[in-house]
Amino acid sequence: MDDNLDTAVPDTDLPSESSAAAIPFDHGGDQSVLRMMMDATPLCVTLFDSRSNCIDCNQEALRLFEVGTREEYTERFFRFSPEFQPDGSSSAEEAFRYLAKALREGSCAFRWTHLTSTGCVLPTEITLVRLSTPGEDVVAGYARDLRPQLAAEQLERSASERVKLLLGASPLFVSLWNRDYQNIECNQEALNLFDIDDKGTYLDHFFDLSPERQPDGTLTSDKVRQVIDEAFARGRYVFEWMHCTPDGEPIPSEVTLVRLRYQGDYVVAGYTRDMRSQLEAERSARESAKRLDALVRSLPLGCMFWTDVGELLECNEQAAKMFRLPDEAAVREHYYTDLFPPKQPDGRSSVEKIREMVKEALESGHSVSEWMYHTIDGEPIPSELTLVPISDGSDGYQIASYCRDLRELQSTLEINRKLQQLAYFDPLTGASSRINFMQMLKARMADLREGDTFGLGLFDVDHFKEVNDAHGHKAGDLVLEAIVSRVRDLMPEGGIVGRYGGDEFMVQLGVMGRHELEQWYARLLREISRIKVTADSEILGTAISLGCCFWQPACHDAEVLLEQADAALYEAKNAGRNCYVMRDFIC
Repeated sequence: MDDNLDTAVPDTDLPSESSAAAIPFDHGGDQSVLRMMMDATPLCVTLFDSRSNCIDCNQEALRLFEVGTREEYTERFFRFSPEFQPDGSSSAEEAFRYLAKALREGSCAFRWTHLTSTGCVLPTEITLVRLSTPGEDVVAGYARDLRPQLAAEQLERSASERVKLLLGASPLFVSLWNRDYQNIECNQEALNLFDIDDKGTYLDHFFDLSPERQPDGTLTSDKVRQVIDEAFARGRYVFEWMHCTPDGEPIPSEVTLVRLRYQGDYVVAGYTRDMRSQLEAERSARESAKRLDALVRSLPLGCMFWTDVGELLECNEQAAKMFRLPDEAAVREHYYTDLFPPKQPDGRSSVEKIREMVKEALESGHSVSEWMYHTIDGEPIPSELTLVPISDGSDGYQIASYCRDLRELQSTLEINRKLQQLAYFDPLTGASSRINFMQMLKARMADLREGDTFGLGLFDVDHFKEVNDAHGHKAGDLVLEAIVSRVRDLMPEGGIVGRYGGDEFMVQLGVMGRHELEQWYARLLREISRIKVTADSEILGTAISLGCCFWQPACHDAEVLLEQADAALYEAKNAGRNCYVMRDFIC
């Protein structure tokens, strides 16, 4: 925290040791007990006077903030916070607001981000409690280091790619035990945890707030004696304990027992932390990890996890099947040597390309690119590879890669291409289908303007039935193929030939003058008549009859234009065949 917060502290001298020691704790005025209990408390304790001055702290505070003396701690306390809290609020303003609230309302609790003396971020949970002294009210601040809890929360978030829980803060409660294993004192938090109204009920019925036996099978009454004896002998003892509410709900707990002087004798102070939230979070994290593992393993995509430096950690069964390998271990064994080529189809080195993809994923959150894998026996696997970074719970990342096998997709696209070819083109001659031809005809007619010369031609093969009857349909197919091939050779750029049905074909050459179109039709008839097709050792000649209808601005219907071209075709047949007839559109 910068000097702005420090200068916001009232400019008063720090209280003397005697004034700090004048805070009563309702233990018969034995101030050494207060000091010892403060120093023995596993929470950081800081005292403030009514003017928001930091006046004292316990030993845990010095340890937590990495400070050597209480004097240094009290002098620098307000520098142990950044200028702003994570929500953007001013640390200076918020600190004084919370202290004022505690003095006014008696207590308040909140989360706070501190900094140690070495600048390390220290997230905490703070409880401020107003205490009365003969001279003035003071505020006791209890700070709980949240780093272990936040680490557990981070672990849970990492296990489910995308499952997130927050662990609620569990307040400590304090109770005092004498050498006769009697519970002689407790604080308010003990009553709150068990939902008990008065201290006497708690002290008298403490053993009713634990099951008859602890989870290890030991009688609760025997284990109380055992752990208290350990605490008296060692000075400090930490263990797990099972409590229960008055209605029997289990309360798994972590208990810290500390030996200290109290009213001329030694007692053991027990600090109990409710572990239900943390254990539930750990259970949820395990279940989330199982669900995530099941999800990844059931994905229809090949899924692999790498370190951020490219080391393959694990993969799912689909990836092993894709590579035709028996299991995950075989994928790890062969991945870098046998499962992709040295260069990708785009010419880039596979190693360099994957490094660039990892870099892009780390910078932008994901990377998608085409990628070529191989099965273990060398079959190419064209793929779409997606990389996504996933936090590993510390400062690093893992890379999740999802491989979409494009072989089936490419096969489907090829089938679709062939189906489209069938839909748009005649499979025998390669001419446009009737539907495709009429769509293009309508599009061209929509672009025509008054004054344009545009003709639609329709022709059929002269005496085609006789060819089929005499030489078979195979010979007829050869004739049609030869004629359409010659039409295409003669077609100007932009011209289209389409099969109307049977031996009838449609021709459109775009906007073209009458004289030019007449010349083209005449040439077409000559070229067709020169075609010779061999069938059953017999050479067959070919000829066509053609009718053309010229578009007029009054013509808006392509089907009607085609009907009038058909009428012109019949005029050509009636005129003796192997000729063409050109007529204007008749409204």
